[in-house]
Amino acid sequence: MLNPGDILDPNGSPLQVVSPLGPKGGMSAVFLVRDPVSGQEFVAKTPDVPEDIKMKCLRNEYAALKKLEKEQTPNIVRPIRLIEFQWPNGTIFPVLIMEKAEGISLEDAWKDGQFTYEDASDIMSKLANALIDVHNAGYMHLDIKPANIIIDDPHGRNKITLIDFGIAARKSDKNTHALSHVGGMTHFWGAPDQKKNPSCGSDIFGVGAVGFALILGYSRTSAEAYEKTAPYRLDLYLGDNTAPPEAAHLHTVIHRATMPGRSDRFATMSDLAESVAGKEPDENFPCIGWASKKFKLEGDGPWIIGSERPATSHRDILVPETSPGVPIISRQQAKIEKREKGVFQLFDLNSVNGTRVRVTKGSAERWIEVGSKGYPLGSKVQDICFAYSDFPPNYTDSDGNQLQPGPYVTIHFFPPRKKDSTEIN
Repeated sequence: MLNPGDILDPNGSPLQVVSPLGPKGGMSAVFLVRDPVSGQEFVAKTPDVPEDIKMKCLRNEYAALKKLEKEQTPNIVRPIRLIEFQWPNGTIFPVLIMEKAEGISLEDAWKDGQFTYEDASDIMSKLANALIDVHNAGYMHLDIKPANIIIDDPHGRNKITLIDFGIAARKSDKNTHALSHVGGMTHFWGAPDQKKNPSCGSDIFGVGAVGFALILGYSRTSAEAYEKTAPYRLDLYLGDNTAPPEAAHLHTVIHRATMPGRSDRFATMSDLAESVAGKEPDENFPCIGWASKKFKLEGDGPWIIGSERPATSHRDILVPETSPGVPIISRQQAKIEKREKGVFQLFDLNSVNGTRVRVTKGSAERWIEVGSKGYPLGSKVQDICFAYSDFPPNYTDSDGNQLQPGPYVTIHFFPPRKKDSTEIN
């Protein structure tokens, strides 16, 4: 949508389009732009076509990057400004101006040859720690892959910058219930559960996929990556190869991170980061998790779930609001009581906003109300939500996009993990 020579923001600090940067993505086009006065270079991102959903996603990406910048999240590309560009025919579309990160894409570095186990571990660690901060700021990236990671000094410092938050999901301040767009995930790198139930577990899968690719190298994974319909498994690809002793631990971590089922992966990105670093996450207790944080259900309980707002009422598990200034979560939202044989019971505490649990039967799923009688939490991962909204048919947000029913805040119950076949050598 832009051409070399175009001048962006002529009434402000003008930037001139120099050239395209690589092929178009699934939803956007990227260009190198330059300040004609200082000579400083930036990256400009536009929708590939002026469709409403694509323009909204780009504006959401700018909002996400500004929020992450405010939170001082490291290893994230920095936004400069958002420009509304007008074609001579009157068409107006957003142009996101970002810093030009030093280095090349990890995809290009990956194509040059596989990385050492030490490099793969280092990159996975840096990527996981960057995503811990992203998750704690209220976002999920949902498109972790080598093309979206810029690496400076590969095989050396391995400094990374995470880019392309085009399908990053968050409940926005104005629209607290609709994810911006999650259908744009890339096959092979995207978790199989992402389209229906995007979560921090999707990014965990992506980090594992990147580690997997780094170890095996481009030549051994490129053909299979885009042809296989099922999620890959590390043990299937390794074949007769035997990992050296120093790599066995990393194989185990990657294998678990890329398990097809969400419940078989790490509970949080923090657990993944600890495992990459050689630490053993404490998973002997059931826990409530959100973002990269978790609360272990130790002792006899009961445990009260509430919001992270000033209040005098008793709360054990503090779940922060996702939209500051929109007081949706009540002071005491729900309660968990311990039952016999490892079963816990979830109760709603007569909250204004309600507590629901996701129930899946075959390909169908629905959120059922917990109510005062409670709902059993047993041996599988369970999604719990607060403030679920049932929108009437054809109900739209302020941008004219149809709103789908959904939760405002989602947390997760994780049972104690049993050592099983996900541990490989």
